[in-house]
Amino acid sequence: MSKKALLLFFTLSLILLLPHIVLAGSADTWIVCSEANRCLCPTVGTKYYCIYDGNWKWSTSNLLVKCNYGGQTYFADKCSASCTATTDGVIDRGDNICRSSAFATGCTAIAECNGLATGSNINYCNKGGQTYFADKCSSTCGGEDRDNICRSSGSLQTGDGCTADSACNGITAGTGDCTSTCSYSPPGTPTTTPTTTTTIPTTTTTTTMPPSTTTVTLFPSYVTAGQEVYLTVEFNYADYKQGEDAKVDLIIIKPDNSEVVWSGTDCAIGGKKWKTELSWDGSSSWQTADGKIKITSQSGYAKIEAKCNIPSGFISGTYRVRATPTIYSLPITLRAAEASFIVLSDFELAFQKLFNSVLAVFQKILSG
Repeated sequence: MSKKALLLFFTLSLILLLPHIVLAGSADTWIVCSEANRCLCPTVGTKYYCIYDGNWKWSTSNLLVKCNYGGQTYFADKCSASCTATTDGVIDRGDNICRSSAFATGCTAIAECNGLATGSNINYCNKGGQTYFADKCSSTCGGEDRDNICRSSGSLQTGDGCTADSACNGITAGTGDCTSTCSYSPPGTPTTTPTTTTTIPTTTTTTTMPPSTTTVTLFPSYVTAGQEVYLTVEFNYADYKQGEDAKVDLIIIKPDNSEVVWSGTDCAIGGKKWKTELSWDGSSSWQTADGKIKITSQSGYAKIEAKCNIPSGFISGTYRVRATPTIYSLPITLRAAEASFIVLSDFELAFQKLFNSVLAVFQKILSG
C-alpha cells in the first residue's frame, strides 16, 4: 500500500472513531467511550462525558438513557459533575420522572407511569392499593391509591380496572349509601355476609328473639392490633319508631374469654346514646361531618355504622365482638349478636393475604 493510501486510510479511520474517543489530559492518552468507561469525563477545552443515548459516544450532555448504573432503577441516570478522566460518577438525574423498560432496558417503573413525575395521577384502579380507588404513581414509581373516592368500571377510561359499584362512582367511600369498600348499600338493604372459605372465619352472626333481630358485621375479618375496621350493627324491632333514641354496647371477648369494653377513642359509638351523646338529629339518614359514624333510622329498623380501631396491644388469636342494642323510648334491650375476627401479626397478615390470593387462583383454575 502506498504512503498516500495509508494516509487516506488513517484519516478515514480517525473520522469514524472520533465520536468515540477523546484525548485525555496532558498524558495524551486516547480514551474509548464504551460501557466500561461510562461517565468518564475528560476535559479537552470542553468537558466531555461518555454517555449512552442508544449508542456509546462522547457528548457535552451528561444524560444517560439508562436507569441501572446508579441510584434508583426507576429513575434515569446521569453523569455526576464530579466525574473525571479516570473516575466515573453515575447518579439519578434528580428529576423524579419515572422510567419503565420502554425508556431503557433495566428501568423498573410500571409502564403506566413511564415519563410521569412521582405523584402523577393515572387512569387506572388496579395498579396498586384497592381496585375501587383511582391510582397515582408512587414515590417508587409503582401504583398506589390517590384518594378514597369510589371509582366504577369505565369511569376513568376503558379497561381502567375499577371495581366500585356504579351507584357509588364519585362518592367518598364510607359515606352516603356506599360502604368503605365502595359497595352500594341503601337503607334497609339486608347485610350480606362476606364470601368465606374454610380459611376465613365467619364474620357475621345473627341471633333472633321474636319479634327482634340483631346483626353485627366487622370488616375485614383478618386484622392487626390498632388497625381501622368498619363496624355495622343493625336491628329490626316492630315497635321501634323512626327517630327514636338508641345505643349499642360493645364488648370484645378475647381468646382467654376475658372481656374488654370497646368504646372511647377506639370505637366512639360504644355505649353512647345516638341523640344525646352522638348528636344524631333523628333524621332517617345521618352521618358525622368526618363520615366516621352513620345512622339509618326507619320504623321497625335501625342501623349504625362506624369506623373503629382494634385496640392496641391485642396479641394474635381469635376474638369476638358482642353488640347489644338498647331502645330508650320503650325502653327495651334487644338480644345481642356477635361477630368473630382474627388478630394477626404484620407477618401473619401478609402471609394470609398471599395464601388467599394463591387459593383464589387455584379455585379459578378448577372452576374454569
